[in-house]
Amino acid sequence: MDKRLIAICLTLVLAWAVVGCAAPQPEAVPPAQEAAPTSVPPTDTPVAPTDTPEPPADTPVPPADTPVAPTEAPVPPTDTPLPPTDTPEPPTDTPLPPPTEAPPVALDGEPLVAERCTVCHSLGRVQSAHKTEAEWQVTVQRMVGNGAKLTDEEQAAVIAFLAATYAP
Repeated sequence: MDKRLIAICLTLVLAWAVVGCAAPQPEAVPPAQEAAPTSVPPTDTPVAPTDTPEPPADTPVPPADTPVAPTEAPVPPTDTPLPPTDTPEPPTDTPLPPPTEAPPVALDGEPLVAERCTVCHSLGRVQSAHKTEAEWQVTVQRMVGNGAKLTDEEQAAVIAFLAATYAP
């Protein structure tokens, strides 16, 4: 039974290939002998007008590199003085006061702990330790010695947060 099924399938494939090859193929036109575009015969249906009007055929069109004259004449400068303004101008001789420095921004220790301390260990380890401020200071300095990246200001913020949040 299997051999008969295979024989039928092969026969169908060969028949399809023969019919496909025997069908007439359109002739390919070499590029040099392509036909010129043919004009469309006139029809009785009206053509919709385009949005851009075409210039009349007898109007000369200037070349693109020819400068075009401006449509408005330039306004010559006048010798008339400008009217005075209502707001007085500040004198230019007085020096400006020195810029004031912004007050230092207080660092929040909680995001610093979450970001920097969890590089080496879990946040649970920090939360399970309950220490005094002096003990947290020793611990933070030891962690900085082990490679924790904290500036002096960040260390102070972390120690204050840990002492206030995880006190004994």
